[in-house]
Amino acid sequence: MDEVRHGGSSSCSSEAEQTQSRATFVETASSSSSSGWCPRELAFAPFVPQQQKEDKRVNAAGKSSKYRALVRKPLVARLTKEIVETYQICNPQFKYSEDLNPKRFLTSPSTGVLNDGYDNLNSDLILTVNLVLIHVEKSRRYTVKDLLGHGTFGQVAKCWDSDTNSFVAVKIIKNQPAYYQQALVEVTILTTLNKKYDPEDKHHIVRIFDYFVYQRHLCICFELLDTNLYELIKMNHFRGLSLGIVQLFSKQILCGLALLKDVGIIHCDLKPENILLCASSANQT
Repeated sequence: MDEVRHGGSSSCSSEAEQTQSRATFVETASSSSSSGWCPRELAFAPFVPQQQKEDKRVNAAGKSSKYRALVRKPLVARLTKEIVETYQICNPQFKYSEDLNPKRFLTSPSTGVLNDGYDNLNSDLILTVNLVLIHVEKSRRYTVKDLLGHGTFGQVAKCWDSDTNSFVAVKIIKNQPAYYQQALVEVTILTTLNKKYDPEDKHHIVRIFDYFVYQRHLCICFELLDTNLYELIKMNHFRGLSLGIVQLFSKQILCGLALLKDVGIIHCDLKPENILLCASSANQT
């Protein structure tokens, strides 16, 4: 009987300790809750790959993620972001100007031979980054930022128009009489098409904004367009384009040629290199 009573006492003691332990846990949990602590939801959320997260954000913005391209800036551009502002915070007297940058030549060869050293041996104007092309009569300035292309006619530079705060394409003709006269014909035709026959820009003809003479070179200012059709096919490894894109391009090209027919103009150099894409509205010129 003693043993039984002893065992029962031990059992009751064990149950009492467990009850007290549970009470202590509940009390501790309630006190923690009252103190404001709670687990973060992210710590217990199901794992979602980063790609799916980005797709959801893109879809939430009303855009399709199927044709989305992720463009990552070069490492140097990311490391030097806002570096001028950082230097100015460290030293309020720090001043920076692009005019102090060493000249980076865009024209090859870059040795001045003709036109008092302004032109190279090919009669091309020697372009450098931040070179300013000035339209004296309108006091308009075009700052050269990059070279878009070059050919037998001259060069095409990507320039910053300070009047409109936008980029434009400036075609800089060689300093030779034959090219100069041919470029004047081009200016006349495009100006007539833009202003008289296609003022609302519905026939996919390139828009001409301005023209002037700088250092004996005729400069023609155009709207800045994207890559040409040949480069697009080249990027596609010459495998051709989809039927829908071919139909779209063909329709716009024929629309432009129909306008030329009505005006009485024949395009004598129609080729993929001369058909430029417009990234904003899929227009062609």
